[in-house]
Parts: sequence; C-alpha cells; structure tokens
Amino acid sequence: MSEQPSQDGEGSRQLVLLIAFAALLSLAVGYALPAFALVMERAAIDPTLIGLNAGSQNLAIIVVGPLLAQTVRFVGMRRLLYLMVALSAGSAAVLALLDPPYAWFPFRILFGGSLYVAFILGETWISQGAGERRRGRVVAIYGSFFASGLFAGPLLVQLTGVEGPTPFIVTAGLALASGLPLLFLKGFGPPMEEPARWNPFAMLVIAPTIMTASILYGVVDAALLSLLPIYGLHAGLEESRAILLLTVCIAGAITLQFPLMLSSDRLGRRRVLIGCGWGSLGAAILLPFVIQGDVILWITLFVYGGVTIGLWIVSMAILGDRFKGTDLVTAFTAYAMFYAIGATAGPSIAGAAMEIWDPHGMVVILGLASALFLGLATLRSRRRRDTT
Repeated sequence: MSEQPSQDGEGSRQLVLLIAFAALLSLAVGYALPAFALVMERAAIDPTLIGLNAGSQNLAIIVVGPLLAQTVRFVGMRRLLYLMVALSAGSAAVLALLDPPYAWFPFRILFGGSLYVAFILGETWISQGAGERRRGRVVAIYGSFFASGLFAGPLLVQLTGVEGPTPFIVTAGLALASGLPLLFLKGFGPPMEEPARWNPFAMLVIAPTIMTASILYGVVDAALLSLLPIYGLHAGLEESRAILLLTVCIAGAITLQFPLMLSSDRLGRRRVLIGCGWGSLGAAILLPFVIQGDVILWITLFVYGGVTIGLWIVSMAILGDRFKGTDLVTAFTAYAMFYAIGATAGPSIAGAAMEIWDPHGMVVILGLASALFLGLATLRSRRRRDTT
C-alpha cells in the first residue's frame, strides 16, 4: 500500500509528458494545414487540388493501420514514437525543396502517416494509463491541450507568414520539439502481450456508430482546417479575418471539452456523441447565412469547433471504456483509419463542391456528412431499443 502513491505520481507524470507531446505535435498540425494551403493558394492552385493535397496525407494510415498493433508489440511504443517524430519532421522539411502540388503528394502522405501513428500510440498510452476512474477527466484535459495546439497553429501562421521556406522549417521544428517530452518517459508503454483479436476494419461491425462518427469527424475536421480560410477568402473576407475563422472554431474546441465530457458522464456518452452530430449539422446550415456577420458568425464557429472535436473525445472515452491492450490499439487505429477516410474525402469533395458552388459548396458537403451520421445513429438506436 505504501507504494501506491508513488505509482500514482509516476503515472500522472507520464500522462503530463504524453499530453505535452500531443500538444506540441498538434501545434505542428494546426500550423501546417493552413500554412500549406495558403502557400498553394498564393501559387494560384485551384481549391480541388488544394483539397486533394491536404487529404493525401491521410492515406498512409489506411495502408499501415492493419499492421500497427503487431508492430507495437515487437518494436515497443516509445521507440515507435521516436521514429514517427523523426519521419514527420523530415518529410515536412523536404517540402521546402519541392514545388506544389504534385511533387508534394508522397511527402505529405509520409508526413500524415507518421502523425497518425504518433497520435494513435499517444492516445492508447494516455487512455490505458488514465484508468477507468479518471479517464473522462484525462481525456478532456488531453483534448483541450490537443485543441490548444491546433488553435495556436493559425495564430503562428500570422506571425511567421508563408513566404519562402519558413512554413516548412517551422513545421519541422515543431515536430522535432514534440519529441522532447518523450525523452523523459519511463518504460516502453502499456503492456501489449496479447495479439490483436480483430482487424481494424472489423470495428465497423463491432462499433459502427463510433466508426461512423470518426468518418464524420474526419470530413468536417480536415475540411475546416484545410479550407475554412479559403472559404472565407472566397466569401469576400480579408486574409487576416479568414484565418481568424479557423482560430475561433478551434477556440470552441478548447473551451467546450470539459462541458462535453461532464455531460457525457451524466447523460451518457452516446447521447452526447449524437448531440455533437446535431450541432455539426446545425452549424453547417447556419454558416452561409452568417459568414458576413460578427457576433453570430463567431458563436456559430465557436460551437462548430466544440461539437466537431466532441465527436472525437467522446468516442475516445467510449473506446477506452470498452477495450484494453492491443485491442485498444486496434480500436484507436480503426478510429484513425476511418477518420483518415473521411479526412481524405472531405477536403477533396468539399474543394470540388466549392468550385461548383463558390464558396458555399463546402458547407453543403459538411452538412450532408452530418446528416448521414445522424441517420445511421438513429437507426442503430432504434434497433437497440427493439432488441431490449
């Protein structure tokens, strides 16, 4: 019994380091996505190609995802984290030497794949290390710091600009900095002795509502991060105000973490998850009508950011409650893979829709994605009631 406090203290220390790692890496993501999009916009590249290029960095996890649980068992979680940090920094630096968009595709795929694996490993370690008693609070803290990194990214773009190699050097430097907290971690991560029982794609049958929520989160999250500033520019806003759209959206993601998790503790996680879907649909419907406004625009984007990231953190808590060990790695990998499918399709389809109906085609696609998720979730709820 006398050793328990020190164990709890060491566990808390590990969680702090992992959350710091994720916050720095999310800062790299929050900076890179709008910065790279603005580089291509200034090069007069059309929105469809900008969306395709942004979406391409989600492809790698779809390929390597089925192998990840076994790889973690043999390589070790911390060693694999070091490798992913190095790959993300190196691939970002190479982009400075290449002209967009076509030569960027392979390195954006490598950049995105390494980020995905790093986040999956970090989330698995955090969820299992938190334990059932404090998982909700820890996930909310993690989500807030993750969103804070995304929030600071567009602000940093305004400070550094997007001229020359600057955005690529900054992105690479932030990715490398994220590895510093990992140097102070002890051990190789949570135990992964048992082989994975399922392929990640089987999770679509085992947890269909959660996996569909991940697709919606991918569509909305990637489209907003990549195209919301472009949407603002095409709607007639100045560049600084267009970037501020994304900043306000991410501010909502930071602020609404704890209220959403507390609500999920009291009302049930699935109810709050479906509520986030309704919020996403409502915001997509409102945005074209308020884009030239002030207070109502900022409120809409604030809520949009909160409910969007709410899809992720509530799903993360549900998966952490349900799975352990390599099964948890598989569940988080599946979530990331379906997120990647949505995040690959989202910017690409939204960018094409923006060309067809400039600029509001983007929000039509986001609204349709939300409606499809809600339709499936409602069907699943009815089936669950019919079997009880």
